[in-house]
Amino acid sequence: MRQRKLTADEQTEAMIDTLKDKGRESVLNILNGDLGSLIFDVIETGDKLGQNIADMKKSLVIASYVQKSDDHEKALQHIIELITDPYGLTLYSKLT
Repeated sequence: MRQRKLTADEQTEAMIDTLKDKGRESVLNILNGDLGSLIFDVIETGDKLGQNIADMKKSLVIASYVQKSDDHEKALQHIIELITDPYGLTLYSKLT
């Protein structure tokens, strides 16, 4: 399987979603002069952005698999089996 790269638009979407979630809190910390919380907000935002991008990549891989399958119902059943099996879940978690 070849690695799936996110387009610039997909990366931008993940960043916007993440910043909407953490932006207001960070601005309040700046205005209140709470630099310790601001540093943790920046670190947490980076972690959350990384997770959002990883989730988006997984979604794209699954969507691509289902689209290329002749039997969509069977493809979805295979995905369910993959993520409910402990070994399959390990493989699924390594998709990013």
